[in-house]
Amino acid sequence: MLNLMFFINFLCFLYAQKWKKLNSAFGEKHRGKDIGGEMSTRKSARQFVDTSNQGQNSTTSLFIKNHTSPTQLLSQVRMLFAEGHLHEAQHVMECIIDNYNPLISSADLFVLNAKVDIELHGFNVHAKCALQQALLLEPQHEEALKLSAVSQHHDELRDGLYETATEALRKQLQQDPNDVYAMYVLANHLFWKNGPEQEATSLLEKAVKLRPSFLKAWLCLAMAYKKAQDLGKAEGAFQECLSLDTNATNQEFYKKHLQSL
Repeated sequence: MLNLMFFINFLCFLYAQKWKKLNSAFGEKHRGKDIGGEMSTRKSARQFVDTSNQGQNSTTSLFIKNHTSPTQLLSQVRMLFAEGHLHEAQHVMECIIDNYNPLISSADLFVLNAKVDIELHGFNVHAKCALQQALLLEPQHEEALKLSAVSQHHDELRDGLYETATEALRKQLQQDPNDVYAMYVLANHLFWKNGPEQEATSLLEKAVKLRPSFLKAWLCLAMAYKKAQDLGKAEGAFQECLSLDTNATNQEFYKKHLQSL
C-alpha cells in the first residue's frame, strides 16, 4: 500500500514539475520564474553544471547517468544550494528525477527541491508535492515535517485563519529563530495585511541575511522599504531581485519600481 502511495504521489510530483516548466516557458507574469544568473565566480560544485544555453541538459544528464555515487551527487546538490546557486541546483535535481536516478528514493532530495522552489517561487504546488513525497519516503523526516508545518500555516493565512496561523508561526520561530521559511511567511502576511511594518521588515532582513539567494524574501523586503519611503534600501533590494531573477517579465517589473523611486 505504501509503495502504491509513493508511486501515485511521485506521478503527481512529476506532473507538477512539468506544469511548472510549461508555465515558465510561457513567461507567466505573476510568479518569479527562471531564477538564475551568475551569483558567484567561485569554483565549486557548480563546475559540473554546463550553464551554457546549448548542451546543458545533455551534459548534466550524462554526468548523472555515469555517476557511481548517489551520496556524492546529493552532496553536490547540497553544496549548490548552500552556496546560493538555486537555478543550477534545481536543474540538477530535475535531471536526477528525469533519469530515475536512485536518489528519487531520497527524502533529502525532495526536501531540497522544496526549499529551492520556495525561495524562488514561494509555497507553490510543486514545493508542496515535493514535501509530500519526502514524507512518504521518510514520515519522521525532521526538515520535511517543519517545512510542511510552515506550508500549512501559509495555507491557513490564505484561507483567512490569521490569528491561528500567525500565533503558530511565532511559536515556531521561538523554537527555531533561524527558520527563514517561517520568517518569510509571517513577514509576507504582516506586510500585505497591514500588520506591524517594523516586525515584517526585521524578519525579512534576517531572512535574506541568512539566505542571500531567497528571491521571494528580497522582493517582499523591497516592497516594504518602498512603502516606508526608505528609497536607498528599496533600490538595493530591487537590485538584488534583478541580480537573482533572469525572467524578462519579472525584470521589467523590478525596473519599473526602480524608476519610480
